[in-house]
Amino acid sequence: MRFAGTLIDGGDGSLHALDGKTIEGNIVVLDIRARTYWENVFRLGGKAVIFRGNEAANRKDTLTVHILA
Repeated sequence: MRFAGTLIDGGDGSLHALDGKTIEGNIVVLDIRARTYWENVFRLGGKAVIFRGNEAANRKDTLTVHILA
């Protein structure tokens, strides 16, 4: 499967973080702690989500995203 689009920094994936950004048709990079906010990307027409980790991320954050996605 191939995706093409502009990479958009979506922060935590909240509607506030996505406001004013062109999500439709693009690939959105979200913080691993986005929880269920990743669903907003698809509601706004995004093609894909890439999760990025950070120093504060822990195993629970990773498992939560893996199980929900």
